[in-house]
Amino acid sequence: MNNVIESALILEKRKSGKNLYIFAWVIEIIAAFIGLMIAWSMGFQTYQFYVGEHGSFPMIHLFDLLLAALPFIMVASVELLKIPFCKLVYLNKSFKIRVLFSIVLVLVTFITFETLVTGFERQFNNISIQVSVPQKKLSVLTKKIEYIEESIASLENTTDDTISEEVTLQREEAAKSRDAAIATLKAQKEQFLTISGGTLIKQKNQIEIDLKRLIEERDELVINIETRAELERKSKVQEIENIKARRDEKIANTDKYFTSVSEEEQLNQSQVRKSNNETIAAHRVKVLDLESYIAASKADSSLKSFFSGDIGKWEKEIISLNARIDILIADNAKLGLTTIASLNAEISKILANADLDVKKIQDEIKLSHSNELNDKSEIESNFLKNRKVKYEELSEIERKQILDSKYKTEIAEIDQQIQLRQKAYNAEIDRIDSFRRSEGDKLTQKSDEIVGLERELGPYKDEQLVLGFAIMEAYEQTQIYRIAKSFYGIEDGIMITEAQISFVAKVWFGSLAGIVSCMGIFLAFGAFIFQYAGNEYQTKKRSGFLKRAFRKTLIARRRKYNEPKIVTKIQEVEVPVEVIKEVPVDKIVIQEMKVEVPVDKIVIQEVPVEVIKKEVVHVPIYTNDPDLMKFGTTKAKDIVGDK
Repeated sequence: MNNVIESALILEKRKSGKNLYIFAWVIEIIAAFIGLMIAWSMGFQTYQFYVGEHGSFPMIHLFDLLLAALPFIMVASVELLKIPFCKLVYLNKSFKIRVLFSIVLVLVTFITFETLVTGFERQFNNISIQVSVPQKKLSVLTKKIEYIEESIASLENTTDDTISEEVTLQREEAAKSRDAAIATLKAQKEQFLTISGGTLIKQKNQIEIDLKRLIEERDELVINIETRAELERKSKVQEIENIKARRDEKIANTDKYFTSVSEEEQLNQSQVRKSNNETIAAHRVKVLDLESYIAASKADSSLKSFFSGDIGKWEKEIISLNARIDILIADNAKLGLTTIASLNAEISKILANADLDVKKIQDEIKLSHSNELNDKSEIESNFLKNRKVKYEELSEIERKQILDSKYKTEIAEIDQQIQLRQKAYNAEIDRIDSFRRSEGDKLTQKSDEIVGLERELGPYKDEQLVLGFAIMEAYEQTQIYRIAKSFYGIEDGIMITEAQISFVAKVWFGSLAGIVSCMGIFLAFGAFIFQYAGNEYQTKKRSGFLKRAFRKTLIARRRKYNEPKIVTKIQEVEVPVEVIKEVPVDKIVIQEMKVEVPVDKIVIQEVPVEVIKKEVVHVPIYTNDPDLMKFGTTKAKDIVGDK
């Protein structure tokens, strides 16, 4: 009965192994088909390229087409070798051969991995095209927007000051370059001139010393003027601060001591001021009349008007009226600050007076700047005149040195190079001036250019928003982008970078390609385990020398640990010792008694144990195999042997 069950299990295993074997071949055939499709796509791409270049496919490039596809056809063919390699590794008994073909199997599996990665990459490109196309447009559009915004910012930052700074910097760089080159040439020229020797060199050195002294004197005078002017301006600034402090103090006191009066008192003061003003107006009219009388009398040339004495009386009356007018004006001023309007008027008067004083000092500061510039200009003018004289003396000495020198030709060449370098400097200055004029023209048109750029930027911004919404919608419709958003925790409205989506795609498609590329091998090994797992395929391997020695050592150690241990222990026990001692005591009778102590008795009994004996019973199995069927004398002879 057991043999029947075991035979049925073997048949079932073989059937399962056969199914797994078929599935393994199906997977490998699909992988090979993918490789063939990749080979066809490579050849077709080459075909399309030549058709696009020449209009039709040139037959001269037929081998290029074949060479583009043949390597991938070979790769597809190698896919079919994995299952035979698996069988070879599983059934072979040699360890070296197993290791060698296991390495080959890993390499072939890597080819399958690359094939699947190529397919997944094409699929990723297909599913992400609805995202990549608007992303590329958005990238180009973003660069345009950034360029326009940079242009607008550059125009906004361009002012007269920035242009002047740039021009000044370029002029300084050009002057430094010229001075360095000319200094080198002059040093060479000086070497040729000093060879001549003589008193001319001493004169020249003395003139150079005088030039240095002139420069030092000029600098010292300029520093003194600047220091004196700066001190004067600081004192003027301090005066302005003092005026402002006094102004603030007056305003505070005026505001502090201002007292309001009742409406009745304000009315009385107003009536008094009105009466005074009317009186002042009447006196001024009378003064004008008297002045007209005096003018008419002086115009009359008769002696009557001269001796009558009216002119003197009228003049005295005019003086008296003017005095009364002044008294009335003073009375009006004594009425005090009785209204807010009067307070504000007084404060305004204080501010106006302070502003006049400040303006006066500021004019003095400006005059100080002007005087400083004039003094510097005068000093610089005197310096230039004196330097010109010294330079003329130097030129005369150099002319004499050249006449006396043996290196006239070399000196002339150096002078020519100096002139050429000066011309180059002048040309650079002209270019800088042209740059200044062009930048100035641009500056006048800056506002118009900014408006035009902003007008051009508007549609780009709108298109950028539209593309952004399209990309977000494509994210929701594409699985790989949804996975990337959840993996990185990206919120809605935020773009996924190319590095992020590439990493997710590599992990996702790489893991899928790795698992699927190994699936054929796993199925093949599973099929072989089912098909070749019987006792007839199990080999009895004799263990090696080291393994046997190791097992024996373990057994010996285990026996030693399991043996009972005899421990010898010395224990000190007090033993009573009989001592004979004569003691005068009463008669003592000692009686020995036997006491029975109960002790457990150990009885050994035999316990029956059930013993199971296995017996092999032959059970015939139905079969149609003629090799296994025994009939006729021939088969019997085969069994018992022909003797």
